[in-house]
Amino acid sequence: MMGITENEPEEFQVVLKDDFKAKEGREKYIFVKIKKEDGAYYAYNSGSQCSNHLRAMCNSNGVIIIPKNSGSVKVGEVVNGKFIFR
Repeated sequence: MMGITENEPEEFQVVLKDDFKAKEGREKYIFVKIKKEDGAYYAYNSGSQCSNHLRAMCNSNGVIIIPKNSGSVKVGEVVNGKFIFR
């Protein structure tokens, strides 16, 4: 694929710049805008996560993965993320 090299990990750690809600007991993928700043990746809220709101997906370049045992996560916490678009 163009733009992706074998050296780039599929999942990587991102620092949250916004709070995200999730129910404990279920892994959740949330569309976000991921930016690299000062050598670290940061995740920003990209809008409503309702299935009929496509704007969040259009404004996103990645997802964060909230583990099923975590529940809601807060600003500054570190979770795994991955790019869906560059």
